[in-house]
Formats: sequence, C-alpha cells, structure tokens
Amino acid sequence: MDIPDIVKERELMLDPAIRLGELEYDTIKLRQPTAGELAKAIKEPTEIDMMITLIHLVAKVPRKVAEQIPQMEFEEAADFFAQFSAAKKAKSPISDTSLPT
Repeated sequence: MDIPDIVKERELMLDPAIRLGELEYDTIKLRQPTAGELAKAIKEPTEIDMMITLIHLVAKVPRKVAEQIPQMEFEEAADFFAQFSAAKKAKSPISDTSLPT
C-alpha cells in the first residue's frame, strides 16, 4: 500500500480577510495537531465544531475567527487535518478486512 505524502504545515489564505476588533486575519497557519489538541477537539458535539476547535487551537486564532472561515477554506483545513489519519491507515499492517465480524 502506498503511503501518501504528508504536508506537515499549510498556510490558508482567507478571502475575504476576517476582521475581529482591531485585528485582521488574511491567513492562518496550520500544522499537525498534538494529542492534547485532538483530545480537546474530539469532545465537541459535531464534526464542524470539532474542526472549528482544531483550527482555533492549532492556528492559535480566536475561536470567533475559526467560526467565520469561509466554507472553501474551511474544507481545505479539514482536508489538511484528514491527511494525518489517512497516512496512519496507510502505514497500518492491519486492514479493516482482517478484523473479526
């Protein structure tokens, strides 16, 4: 099984920029989340809330900024985080079909 290439960091351009008070966010920087960040995000009730929390924690932006990210950029962030799970599955010597039913 091929192991996908992993992009360890990603900068997302926000168009339009998000303004919160005096600050304007036109980019956010994402990286691989830590176990602690994942533990906090997994407690959220929905996948969207989980992703908002991950963006907030990993990019170190206020939650209000993460909540205002446009859908296309939000989906780019979700795809970025998903690659780490996909890489783990590709490296696993046990496939889903080998599990007892």
